[in-house]
Amino acid sequence: MSKNTRLAWSFLALGAGTACIVALFQGNGALLKRSIVTLVVLGGLFLAVGAYGVGWFRAPYSISRTVKLALVLALIWTTMLSIGYFVWPQDVMITPQTIVFGRWAHENNTFTIRNASSSDLYSIEIKFKSPVKISSDEYEFDVSPSSRKPILPGSDFADMGAMTCVNDDGFPIVLFVIHHLEPGERREIEFTHRPEKPGTIDATITSFTNIPQPKVKDLHTLCEHWSFPGETVHCSQQVGFSPDPNAPRKKMNSSVRYDAK
Repeated sequence: MSKNTRLAWSFLALGAGTACIVALFQGNGALLKRSIVTLVVLGGLFLAVGAYGVGWFRAPYSISRTVKLALVLALIWTTMLSIGYFVWPQDVMITPQTIVFGRWAHENNTFTIRNASSSDLYSIEIKFKSPVKISSDEYEFDVSPSSRKPILPGSDFADMGAMTCVNDDGFPIVLFVIHHLEPGERREIEFTHRPEKPGTIDATITSFTNIPQPKVKDLHTLCEHWSFPGETVHCSQQVGFSPDPNAPRKKMNSSVRYDAK
């Protein structure tokens, strides 16, 4: 093989390895785990082949070249594994984790919940909380039309429910539950900030399981087994949604206390 040909495929391999790194960073928060593994392995192999081709470690292998070989390979794979670790998703991801309002009245923003695992997940519980003590009337929430799925075929009850609550310090909290997420599936929850002043909502995934859960027929049954950890909350209303985005939300007054776990 001529020197020019060897250098050509070597730089091509280095470019492919670099492209894998770029794809990992650009896909951060959106890539499935198997995609991350594939990109890390391919990136490491491409970079190793390219490094060999440009002569960073080539035969004959003296002791010094053997050490150089080990150091270059260690650097390549340490870099790729570190990037993979950095972008490795949680089983359930929510983006963004914080939304800051304040540009105009009735400003609307959306949280996206995604199953980043390769398994079906159930009873995904999400806590939305204001970091300051405000009136709960400052915010309203809804489920985007594309995220409304009937919990049973033909049901007028979607597989998502919410509860409006406060903690012991009086901070408003909205607790959401999603009955089921398939691998890679996304759901969107919208929040509207009514006043024209700054406001913030923090979002946290608090619980989920990969054990199939029975489907239910009503809002109360969906919400009665919540297990939100971290703080004691007092809930006053259950909110359900219809698969039809034009249908009114189903509301039911409730007085429930969930103790911190």
